[in-house]
Amino acid sequence: MGKNGHTLVYGGGRKGLMGVVADAVLAEGGKAIGVIPAFLRTPEEAHTGLTALYTVQTMAERKARMREMGEAFLALPGGPGTLEEITEIISLKRLGKVTAPCLIYNVEGYYDELHRACEKMSEAGFLAYDSRELVQFPTSLEAVVEGIGQGIGME
Repeated sequence: MGKNGHTLVYGGGRKGLMGVVADAVLAEGGKAIGVIPAFLRTPEEAHTGLTALYTVQTMAERKARMREMGEAFLALPGGPGTLEEITEIISLKRLGKVTAPCLIYNVEGYYDELHRACEKMSEAGFLAYDSRELVQFPTSLEAVVEGIGQGIGME
């Protein structure tokens, strides 16, 4: 992201995988913007070296703000919060409220079950599922870059 001049918009934490991603984007000359709820904005939790760090009151405000600023949505392996955030994007994309690319980086099969669940929902008629239009499950960084590039004009 940093090498390609893109901006990371994420939850604003300094710990864990996303803290590492933010540091890597910044180290490569990119911008990293955090959106953090006030109850998480503590010296232990908030990343203080970001390009910008916005404080909101609720998790719902956080998601809305990140959605407004996002040109593409990418989920890395994570927990329930990650799953909740990306499935909301999938739902909004399905309803035509989000047009940006939606990708779930399926590192070492981490999201295989979710991918199968999407396919099962489609087979049952609950989800018009097209992995290139609704959500993609890339398994390599190259495929992530390609999937994002197709939606935001990146070469």
